[in-house]
This record gives sequence, C-alpha cells and structure tokens, in this order.
Amino acid sequence: MISDADGTIVLDEALISAKRLSPYRDKVTGYLDSLAILASGEWVCECNGSRAHRYLNDYNGYSHHPEGCPGTTYSGKRLMPKRGETYELIKYEPAGGNGDWIVTDIKTITYTGPQYSEEELLQMYGMWKAQGYYPRRKFYEPDAIELSSAMPDPRNLLQWKSAVLTDENGVAEVSFTTSDVNTEFVGVVEAIDGFGLLGADTFTFQVIKK
Repeated sequence: MISDADGTIVLDEALISAKRLSPYRDKVTGYLDSLAILASGEWVCECNGSRAHRYLNDYNGYSHHPEGCPGTTYSGKRLMPKRGETYELIKYEPAGGNGDWIVTDIKTITYTGPQYSEEELLQMYGMWKAQGYYPRRKFYEPDAIELSSAMPDPRNLLQWKSAVLTDENGVAEVSFTTSDVNTEFVGVVEAIDGFGLLGADTFTFQVIKK
C-alpha cells in the first residue's frame, strides 16, 4: 500500500529484496556478535578526520600502527569496526636491519568481521535459546473504528481461529470481515473430534470491490 498527497494505491503484490553482508541477528546474538568482533582484536584508528580514509588495524597482517614500528606509534582512541563499513588497509614490513619499515600493500575493503553462526556464538559465550511458549497465538483483526476508516484494508490473512468448539451436531459458525484486496482467498479448516479422529477441508471465495 502506497499513500501520498494524491491518495492511496493498493498494490497487488510487492517484492522487496536486499543483499546482506552478514546474517540477521536479534538483540541477544547481535550483542554477542559485537563481543566476537571486540575479541578479534581488530580496531579502527582516528588518524584521519575524513570518513573516506579510515584505517583498519591488526587485520590479517594489515595495520596502520604495526607493533614494533617506531614511526607509527598510536595513543588515540581505538574504535570497534562495524560490519558493512569501508576501511583502508595498509601493510608495513621491516626493510633491512637498520630499523626502517616500508609500505608493501594498500587496499580498501568492506568489513565483514569474524563469521559465526548463531549456534556458534551462543556456544562461545555459554548461552542457549529455548523455544518460547504461548497458549494461543493472536492475529490482528480490525475493530469498528478501523473498519470505518477511509484507508484501504490490505490484509491477506483475514481470520485465524486456533480453537473453535462445535455444537452437538458438529456445527460452528465463524464470522469475519474481508479486506480490500480484490482476489480469491483460500480457507483451510482442520478439526479433531472427541475420539481423536482428524479431519480437514478447504474452500475458496472471491472478494470483489463494488
């Protein structure tokens, strides 16, 4: 659904895609992922004020301030690198035995950091996840005020009932409101009787805008 000053348009379908440089992390595993980056020893110096020239240190042999090089001593703040950010890499190596160091390589990378799965992160820090429990899942249903609104209703899930009791004849009535999506909907009914026997059926209906 797209809304602007000229009105509202209900889209039949929208596909949103993106390329992730790292796996999705929730709040807990995101924090553990940050700890893993911190434990890697990789850091960013504040030698340049411009964001276009930031050096990543102690990364696979690259460092703007290598240990043992007398001309690159650093006493400033060490920042933690961020995934997806661009950093410059520079490699210094000793040249001869007179204490001189020379630059042997310079390049730019997009930082991905150490790659750990969620299971590996939890194991590293002695944690685990348990499946949450809820007695009955709830889905959104518009109330009377929302139904009276001029805004289109774009729902594609119209009704969900996790527990419906029938009468002595096995009949139950479920009422619901349709959305403003003009398409064919599919209903799925699954049931179990008092003897544990299972049953299922499907049906379809069409929503047509008047």
